[in-house]
Amino acid sequence: MGDQQEARRARVRFSLVFAIHGAVTGSFVTRIPWIRLHLHLNAGQLGIALLAPAVGAFLAMPPAGRAAHRYGPRAAVQW
Repeated sequence: MGDQQEARRARVRFSLVFAIHGAVTGSFVTRIPWIRLHLHLNAGQLGIALLAPAVGAFLAMPPAGRAAHRYGPRAAVQW
């Protein structure tokens, strides 16, 4: 029964990481117009700024997957 409890805790922690990420992303998206105005960005500059995190995520996902496989998901999330 200890393994089931540990698995449940791991699922809850993993879900919590995704929930926090979703909340932060949702909060950020609502502030994009304010950020654009205060940083005096034109449409092209804003587009590049919004594209950069997607490119970074695309480049980081393969090594993150390898790290989770090699060291375990807990260590990969903590890193």
